[in-house]
Amino acid sequence: LNKKTKMLVRPITKRLLIARSTTTSSINRTLYQNITLLDSSSASSSSSSTINPSSSSTSDPPPTTDTKEKPTLHERITPKIDQDVGTNPLTGKKRIISKDLSRGSFHMLQDLNSHKGKVFVGCRTRPFPVPDVPDLVSLQDEPGTLPGSLPGRALLAVSFKQFGFDMLPSWIDAVRGKTDVVQLVVGDGGILKLFRGFLASSLKKTIPEKEHSNTYTFNGDHSSLRGSLDITNTLTGYVFYVVDGEVVWKGCGNADGAELEELLKVIEENKGE
Repeated sequence: LNKKTKMLVRPITKRLLIARSTTTSSINRTLYQNITLLDSSSASSSSSSTINPSSSSTSDPPPTTDTKEKPTLHERITPKIDQDVGTNPLTGKKRIISKDLSRGSFHMLQDLNSHKGKVFVGCRTRPFPVPDVPDLVSLQDEPGTLPGSLPGRALLAVSFKQFGFDMLPSWIDAVRGKTDVVQLVVGDGGILKLFRGFLASSLKKTIPEKEHSNTYTFNGDHSSLRGSLDITNTLTGYVFYVVDGEVVWKGCGNADGAELEELLKVIEENKGE
């Protein structure tokens, strides 16, 4: 560089160096002040907690965490049914929901294979009313209802599938002549209503003619029936001994000796009432 250029550049360079030095010292001073403040605040907080730990716990209680799980989307949009009253809060209609109707046929088969076709052991039960079921049709094409079509004392035999229907004679044959028997064969409704005639014709060939008047078919929504009678597996057959419209004994699957003995005892106890 020539002399003239050096004279022009030298003042500018000097000013830049002075500005840089000033900025650096300002930044360092600010950082030092902040570090000092942080050290003093942390020291004061630690000393206060050491001197009086109880005051910290009383004045600043630990935050509470809500451990309750939030409902899923399915739970939020599914109508909640009041099990005691039996009302749907969305529609206001009375309804009874069974305890377990959502299981598939695979789980029902597992139950039957594990317990030899039984969901429970036949036993006495606290009396509860037979549910109202309209639109029954007997094998003589006569209309009927539950509990209206039941005699004062009768064995109500209920089945939903052929597998369960084939189990019922083990109960019916044992009590025939000792009490009245009413059979109820339940279909799934819907399009199967169109085959009611075929179902009735098949039943007439299986059931003795003298029992046709006491054998009914039903095709429709049977959730209320299953819920009231605590039917959780529709593959097996069920029997209920009914006295004046109330169930006092219940059984399922194929009858065994001990269960039949208890059922006959219950029938005998209620014969003279």
